[in-house]
Amino acid sequence: MSKQNKTLFVVAVPIGNLEDFTHRATRLLLETEVVFCESVENAKKLLTLIKNENKKTFIPYHKFNERDASSKLESVFEKYSSVVLISDSGTPGISDPGAYLVNAARELGIDVVPVVGASALSAAISVSGNLEKDFVFLGFLDRAKLKKEFEKILSSPHGTQVFYESPLRIVATLKELAKQSSDVRLTVLNDITKMHERTYFGSIKDVIVELENNPNHKKGEYVVVVHLPSVGVAPKSDPKENIIDFVLEQKYSKNEIKKIIIELKKRL
Repeated sequence: MSKQNKTLFVVAVPIGNLEDFTHRATRLLLETEVVFCESVENAKKLLTLIKNENKKTFIPYHKFNERDASSKLESVFEKYSSVVLISDSGTPGISDPGAYLVNAARELGIDVVPVVGASALSAAISVSGNLEKDFVFLGFLDRAKLKKEFEKILSSPHGTQVFYESPLRIVATLKELAKQSSDVRLTVLNDITKMHERTYFGSIKDVIVELENNPNHKKGEYVVVVHLPSVGVAPKSDPKENIIDFVLEQKYSKNEIKKIIIELKKRL
């Protein structure tokens, strides 16, 4: 198989609002004849919404058949030069399937190209007010080991932890977390870009109360950003250190710095 000019495009699709569909993603879905998709039914609906009338080959690719579906990639690329991978919503390979297909493509020497777009994870982080440089993404927590999952979160050196949760379990999950720590603060996003979209922020107890008072809280998926006690407070800075840093950044001459020091001594 000639691998020249053969590409697997990993395409982000809207979480809900079709206005979040990028022009590039739309074009690739219109042009590409083979689509690996989490759900064939949902993929066809999505393509109908962008007014695609071309016939395509849809290959189911979900968490129950990732290995088997990935093994079909070589035969697909014998006929086609490009293939698209989409999930039901958002960006493939974050919480939805994608890794096996990407690795299979790389083993075949095929280019793998991300087509950026909507992501519930990045959306949540962008409005969380996270002051740290890093965070840990946990996907969906293991329901059978929920207590241990929260023990890991609370003992983590990373002050910001992110996980997904079902609308039917969100309140019970947060109550379990509250049993272990009432000090954490949360940013919780629900039904991002859709009809019942809402963001909750504050102490875990306050967020639980708000959720329980919202009659629509069981509609739409959740992204939960956990801010451990060390997060959310900007570090105190010494004004003198700030001044020194500023002066050094300006690359003044020695004489200019001496004049600035004399002036500062008068004012401080």
